[in-house]
Amino acid sequence: MTDTNNQAPFKDVLYYEDELPIRWKGINWPVTPNYLDAINRENELLLQVLLSSDETLPEKEEEIPEAKTELRHLDTKINLLLNWVGNLMMQASPLPESQRIRISAFGIAFNSTPLLTPGEYLLVEWFPDHHYPQALKLFVHVLEYMVDTDNIEQRADQPANTIAEFVGGSEHVQDLISKYIFRHHRRGIAQQKRMKQKDE
Repeated sequence: MTDTNNQAPFKDVLYYEDELPIRWKGINWPVTPNYLDAINRENELLLQVLLSSDETLPEKEEEIPEAKTELRHLDTKINLLLNWVGNLMMQASPLPESQRIRISAFGIAFNSTPLLTPGEYLLVEWFPDHHYPQALKLFVHVLEYMVDTDNIEQRADQPANTIAEFVGGSEHVQDLISKYIFRHHRRGIAQQKRMKQKDE
């Protein structure tokens, strides 16, 4: 989905919305260069795994060399193993509660309780795959929060849609997030086409 409103970081960019586990905590910014580099490397690895595991085999396997077919089958087995390990990890450490989030290559929106103050810096951890309990760890700068317009007196114990921009992420991480979002966007279009064909 593409947003054309003025809510940076979602202005005129592709974004992705879903119900996903998320948690956050306040931080002192800036963090040390070594810590920032380590977080970026972790995120790059996780995104690469997610993108590679989301690839599908062609409908006709004879169209690709036999060696590539075997590699794809091996990759499938590895993904099954990751899911199995992930289930064990979730039993030991349950995921945080899921909520509706919006994410672009430039920032994230989520419901925060208590209310966050614009200008705060956070470490946001969101889990893009329910079966793989590894979080993307993203440093963000809170820009604003959108209160419930039906509730004039917004209280601190009520959730508000917090909008925050990413800070400190590498260009590679930003590029991988863009690919991840585009992958889901393309998948959504394909699902809509299939639903339309069924209705015809």
